Amino acid sequence: MGNTVDYVTDHCHESFKVRPFSKEDALVLSQLSYLKFDKLMPATDEKTYTLKDLNESPGFDSLFANPKYEKPNRALFDATLKAPRFKGLKVCFYINRIDVADETQFCAITFILPGGHPFIAFRGTDETILGWQEDFRLALDKPITGQKLSARYLNDVGARVKGEIMVGGHSKGGNLAMFSSMQCSEVIRERISKIYSFDGPGFRPDLLDEYGYWLIRDRVVSVIPKSSVVGLLLSGNRDSIVVSSKRTGMKQHDPFNWIIEDGKLSETHLTEQHVMLLDSFNQWMFSLDEEHLNGFISMLVGVLDATQADTTLELTGEAYKYAMNVIRAAKDLDDETKEFLSGLLKSFYELMKDRMKTEIQTKIEVKREELSAKLEVRNAEKQKRKKNTKTKKDRS
Repeated sequence: MGNTVDYVTDHCHESFKVRPFSKEDALVLSQLSYLKFDKLMPATDEKTYTLKDLNESPGFDSLFANPKYEKPNRALFDATLKAPRFKGLKVCFYINRIDVADETQFCAITFILPGGHPFIAFRGTDETILGWQEDFRLALDKPITGQKLSARYLNDVGARVKGEIMVGGHSKGGNLAMFSSMQCSEVIRERISKIYSFDGPGFRPDLLDEYGYWLIRDRVVSVIPKSSVVGLLLSGNRDSIVVSSKRTGMKQHDPFNWIIEDGKLSETHLTEQHVMLLDSFNQWMFSLDEEHLNGFISMLVGVLDATQADTTLELTGEAYKYAMNVIRAAKDLDDETKEFLSGLLKSFYELMKDRMKTEIQTKIEVKREELSAKLEVRNAEKQKRKKNTKTKKDRS
């Protein structure tokens, strides 16, 4: 039961000519976009760098500046560096713009695959509450700065690279991949072959129509974990590929927890209860006009901040505790919104509780089966020894 690191280590011996580019490859590149290239690749530098160039750079360790993900990111980079499939992979056109005043964090990088095809990757968010808030704004607001920058980046890079273009990203990066593909120039859009969104927030239905989703729909590959929250925000997409994860709750948003078996993402399905909960949320959001929608987002930011939780992992780790903090902090919300938030959080808590029970029961059943199998082996060996002993006695 492996992940992307195991995929690269065990299944990336063939070139792209032998085995075509896959969603698993897109996931690898989308995860590599989280590396901190700032000290190795100046934003204004159009030079291309190989992974070997980066590995031999004096500032190499700065790629893994995020201590939370240093170990998996380093393992993924090392595996990709050694994999024959990615031999000759180049990176270029790195940009990382942070504007506190504008509440904008935009990052993108272009990978040039062996053979010359470009893959444009937009960096996503992490598990911070701030990142979760940004996912809400991406899904609910009209174009925010980051989305506008993504379309500009795709146009600029598309004009400088040759051939078919693939675009992708995880979380916010998936949303930016879709937005930029809808809003780029027609000339660039016609060159896009695939658009990968890995658990990325969607868009309001009216905005999908306004942005021209029908222009790219047949090229979108959406992948979400089985308990997805972010990837189903403001999304009516039931065509997503649902994959299994080693973890539960919001921890499933981390692709390092997604299961890859025999070189393929392990596919599963959404539970009816989970879909019902998120459909209820989306339906409620669709019913709000723009004024109330913007008001809700602003209040939601304040309410989540008042929970005193730094990450969504904390919210799901002690769900009920933080749910109560949210409800107490929502004193300034109107009664309808208070009631909805309270119901949503309680339902989410119950959902997580049920899932944990199911997970524990499954583990118990697996242990029982393993124990039963061991007992059968022991009994068989015991019977064999008895038979051999009897045979020896009969011979004597």
